[in-house]
Amino acid sequence: MKRRPTHLRLLITNLALFIGIVVVIAATWNYWRNFFSGPAIVDDNFLLNAGASSKPGELIRYVELSDRQLIGTGWEGVMTQDGKCLYSDEFFIMPVKDQFMLVQADSPADGRRLIGPLYKFNSPVEREIYGSIQSEHPEWRGRVLPTMINGKAAFHVIGYLGLIVLCPLTVLSLVNIFRAICRAH
Repeated sequence: MKRRPTHLRLLITNLALFIGIVVVIAATWNYWRNFFSGPAIVDDNFLLNAGASSKPGELIRYVELSDRQLIGTGWEGVMTQDGKCLYSDEFFIMPVKDQFMLVQADSPADGRRLIGPLYKFNSPVEREIYGSIQSEHPEWRGRVLPTMINGKAAFHVIGYLGLIVLCPLTVLSLVNIFRAICRAH
């Protein structure tokens, strides 16, 4: 069996790596667009229409809101391990014109400057809280939006980790593609 020349193996391997990187970036493009553009200052009209064309769990936009009233819901998400509390998250309701939006934050004071990803409900906990709020407050029935803002999300952490991995891999694959082409001539 005849082996391929080294430069051809180098070219094929690194082209596959580069194409894989491009596919990952294309599949997560919405996140990267929001990561690099930073939080968008949005208004109530944007919030009211945000969930109309999005899928559950999908990032709609990384947003920033100022001077918002956060009303406690009494709901708290608690993460435990071996019976010990690792962290807890409070859920609030925020008025948006004549409707309400679920917000995850540390305290009502976070409403002064609220920054986080806006997305449509996805997890069972979020759907349970949504249902509970609707049943505990019949006056809000049909007025709670199916979207929420997570003011506690470490939104940029994934992006920085991705850059630490993707940038060197991209440079490595491009350098090796260039080397393989030079060796072929």
